[in-house]
Amino acid sequence: MSRGLGRIGRAIAHKIECARLLDPITGKPGMVPISSWELMCDVYWNPDTCYDFTPAQRKAVTRAMHGFVRRHRQFALAGGHGRTWLYLYKPDDPLSAMWMGLKLPSEPSKQQADKPLADGVTAPAEAETADVPRTTA
Repeated sequence: MSRGLGRIGRAIAHKIECARLLDPITGKPGMVPISSWELMCDVYWNPDTCYDFTPAQRKAVTRAMHGFVRRHRQFALAGGHGRTWLYLYKPDDPLSAMWMGLKLPSEPSKQQADKPLADGVTAPAEAETADVPRTTA
């Protein structure tokens, strides 16, 4: 027996419905990306605590976002590693997918890290070790 969406799941569904409404300026539906911070503010915000969320509240929002994506396969999650926020977005929407690509930091690939910075300029770590003779034990 399913009990349906919980409090946070209903907040996610409400934010998605609000995002799908037509934008009065462009006349197109809005983007869907929702951050875990936005959800915590919508669900748990209290003016007395001034954005001081407990770890249990953060975990509840994260679990609800994972559960929502598990039930609704047209959405995906990005981010959420370390101290970064978790984002729920719609990969089918090109604007939403592009926004997620710009929003999340990307690590440089191995090929980019090995390239010199400019003509004749190398990375500081390489410049320091270039003059030091290597010793063998």
